[in-house]
Amino acid sequence: MRIFYVVSTVVLATLGGVDAALANLPLQVGVYQAGNRSARVATLDNRLCVQFFALGTIVTASIDRKSDHLGVYNIERVNQVLVQPDLRSLLIGPPHELVLYTRVENVPPTMNLLLQECLTSRREYLNQTNAVGSSDPEAVGSLQMSNF
Repeated sequence: MRIFYVVSTVVLATLGGVDAALANLPLQVGVYQAGNRSARVATLDNRLCVQFFALGTIVTASIDRKSDHLGVYNIERVNQVLVQPDLRSLLIGPPHELVLYTRVENVPPTMNLLLQECLTSRREYLNQTNAVGSSDPEAVGSLQMSNF
């Protein structure tokens, strides 16, 4: 599901009908799913990182807590953002084309090496790894969530 939105310095105008006040939530650590794609938000010692699939690539990146707009977090070094409209939803993607992910409960808190590396780095972090055997984003998204 793609959700288009407009951001102003005062208000998050529309986020698929989500109230602007709800879009001001801090990011919630956990695993989220959108169809056959998954994403994980993780934290360690006040550092936030995210890992997700984009165009046949596994993206692992640090998150900029100093958002330009209330409730919108920048994924460092890529033109994508995160928005937490409520406790069970996460919007990820380019600012003009966000994808709605829903929180998955009861997923073990394990993290792969790239996510651990992002969390322990003291600098902006970005790793884009081609998924093995496929450049098709739908096929890439079907990898097991346990990889996150």
